[in-house]
Amino acid sequence: QPAITMISYEDVKQGIWKVNPKIAHNLKISPIDLENHALHYVKKLTEDGKYPLTIWPYHSMLGGIGHALVSSVEEALFFHNLLTEIQNKDPNLAQKVYLLEDCISPVVVPDIIDFTPQAEAVFQRFSHAAMHRVKSTDPIETWEGIPEIL
Repeated sequence: QPAITMISYEDVKQGIWKVNPKIAHNLKISPIDLENHALHYVKKLTEDGKYPLTIWPYHSMLGGIGHALVSSVEEALFFHNLLTEIQNKDPNLAQKVYLLEDCISPVVVPDIIDFTPQAEAVFQRFSHAAMHRVKSTDPIETWEGIPEIL
């Protein structure tokens, strides 16, 4: 069994992968609406150039040791929406954000998937918003903008 399962829009459209219609009742929607939502979700992931729907192995599920990573992922999601909030509130606040690019890494599963291009695109988006890309090994005094506030 592979470490992860990649599900494409075409796979869902052709019925290779389907949602479980029994969960529609719990969501208070019809099975057809649930199917349409799943198809729309996978299509949006593809259209936005993000990535295919990825099903992760059981070790990352609730109750497992890998579940400890979930809070970090949640924090990252809030951070990505942080950018939107910053731009809505005051775009100049982005200059106060420093991304430690050597302290994070994209998901890479050799011979299966490599999210490096998507990670670089996010870094570029943040850089264009005036956030700083720095390395943890560089003295903080050398980071752009820091000497003025020290």
